[in-house]
Amino acid sequence: MDLMSLAISMGLQGEMKEVRAEAGEAFNGNAVESTEQTTMSQAAEVVESAIAGFESSVSSVASAMIPTGAMVEAVMPSSAALELDLTMPTASPKAC
Repeated sequence: MDLMSLAISMGLQGEMKEVRAEAGEAFNGNAVESTEQTTMSQAAEVVESAIAGFESSVSSVASAMIPTGAMVEAVMPSSAALELDLTMPTASPKAC
C-alpha cells in the first residue's frame, strides 16, 4: 500500500510540474514553494531508488532460494520410473 501511495504521489508531482509550466509564475505562488517541491521530489527519488534496490535484492534472494524445475530434476529421479504398490493385502480364508 505504501508503494502505491508513493507511486501515485510521484505521478501527481509530474502532473503538477506540467501545470506549473503551462500556467507560469501566477500558479507557482512564490519561489520558496518551488524550492520546497524540488527538495521533496529529490527526497521522493531517493526513497524510490532505495525501495527499488531493496525490491531487487529481495527478488534475487527469493529466486535463489526457490528451486527451478531443472534443479529439482537434477537432484531427484524422474517420478515416471517410480512405481508404488498400493493394493490392499487380502486375508486368505482359514479352515476351521
